[in-house]
Amino acid sequence: MPSPIQKLFCRASAIPTLLSNVDQFKAESQDSSLAEENVLNARALKFSFVSALTNLNEMENELTSQGHRPCQPPPSNSKSVESKHLDRVLWFPGITSANALVYLWTFKIICMTELRELAEFSAPRHIEDEICFRDLSPASLKHQIIELAVLICQSMEYCIQDEMALYGPASAIYPLRIAHKILKSATNYGAHTKWFRQILEAAVLIHSFGVIHSDLALRQILVDDTLDLRLGDFNSSQCTGPPALGHEKASHCLSRDYELDILVLGSTLYELVAGGAPYSELNPNESDDPDSIKAQIRRQHAVVDIEMEDRYRKQQFPVVTDVRRGDIILGCWKGQFATAQEALDRYLQA
Repeated sequence: MPSPIQKLFCRASAIPTLLSNVDQFKAESQDSSLAEENVLNARALKFSFVSALTNLNEMENELTSQGHRPCQPPPSNSKSVESKHLDRVLWFPGITSANALVYLWTFKIICMTELRELAEFSAPRHIEDEICFRDLSPASLKHQIIELAVLICQSMEYCIQDEMALYGPASAIYPLRIAHKILKSATNYGAHTKWFRQILEAAVLIHSFGVIHSDLALRQILVDDTLDLRLGDFNSSQCTGPPALGHEKASHCLSRDYELDILVLGSTLYELVAGGAPYSELNPNESDDPDSIKAQIRRQHAVVDIEMEDRYRKQQFPVVTDVRRGDIILGCWKGQFATAQEALDRYLQA
């Protein structure tokens, strides 16, 4: 008779294929000529993930009905958990139950995360959509994802007990990695949301005085004692009209081909939410060796900068479908905003 974890993997067998389909969809969704087709494809993918999520929910109900349910607090005869942590720990009937539920919660997080991202591409268009996606709004999904990540973390004390040998700890690595990523993102969300707005506000402020920064990037932004941002390094700034005293790196903007810091504003916001500069994958830092760093700098100037500028001119921008407020970033890159104020207004509308 198959074990609960074997049954779970059978129920979740469609998820890897769905994830591959999502990757292909995201790559193709940059083509604006396929806008209507993209909406239909996103809708189909959403239905597929809802189906996978339904299977997982049914599996969870089955496990619960068969006694594979966590308890809290752990049994009083357990010596491995300090009493002060009892309210934050989940205990299980056995390692089989623990592994099945922890992986089930992980798979649910994966499905819900993809549903949140696909929501950007399609809104409910039919009554069938309204019914199917009724309880799956991005806000609701975010809340459920965080709750599942917390459950996974609360299960780790049980899974990594010495008596579990490798059956618990080895099985816990992937779920814990997913949960950590979710909770880290949730922790940073508030700060990033505030900083995203403050970067836009800083650009609006200096532009209101007729000043163009001319070297806007995340490295030019300071964080004060109250965790608010302060824009600095104006040594290359200019007033509207005269030539700039400097210009941005190729990763951020075509040299003064674009006025009022708008394109570079998108690149700076991208740095904030993506954790790296646009096109940084073209010239990764592979070593701390001085000679390697020098070679990397030479390659940056001789090859990579030219490639970056060519991509900007051709509007071949980094994919932003899976980064926070990618619509604002892409709007800055594509020139959809005439001013920073327009970008800020769009941001505040959401």
